[in-house]
Amino acid sequence: MEIFYKLRTYVQFFWFKLWHNRNLKCGIKGSWGRGCRLKIKGLLQLGDNVHFGQFAYVDIQGSATIGSNTFFTDHVRLVCHEQLLIGSNVLMGSYVSIYDHDHHIVYQDHQAVFTGYNTAPVSIGNNVWIGEKSIVLKGVRIGDNVVIGAGSVVTKDIPSGWMAAGNPCMPLKLLIQSDAG
Repeated sequence: MEIFYKLRTYVQFFWFKLWHNRNLKCGIKGSWGRGCRLKIKGLLQLGDNVHFGQFAYVDIQGSATIGSNTFFTDHVRLVCHEQLLIGSNVLMGSYVSIYDHDHHIVYQDHQAVFTGYNTAPVSIGNNVWIGEKSIVLKGVRIGDNVVIGAGSVVTKDIPSGWMAAGNPCMPLKLLIQSDAG
């Protein structure tokens, strides 16, 4: 049964590559879990060995690049209207959401009117672990070698080498001492 499941995920990944040929550039070996939704109107570039868990939702209208050896667990949401950069060796827990935009709403005659999106690029470095049910919002840069605690709402940049958590997410503990300076 395990061999059948692995074969099915690789065939599905190959099918996604064929179907989205112009908008999807993939490295070797990767997989999409059961029930994944992939909407690509922009460009999605995947490194080698990128895996998505079950029911992942990927909506790319801008440009997204995901490095090698990156694993997204179940129910991850990636929505990109401008630019999303994710480094190599990144692990994301279940229900993590990443958005490079928010809604621009104005009030006219006591009613909210949607007028488009405000966008800003999101960048996530190498060797990053983002805990379950965390949300990364537009304009955020997460450095290399960072751990984001579960349930965090990342609204501001997190420097390299830190463990961060909370709502709003803040650096809490230095994990790796920098050689610079």
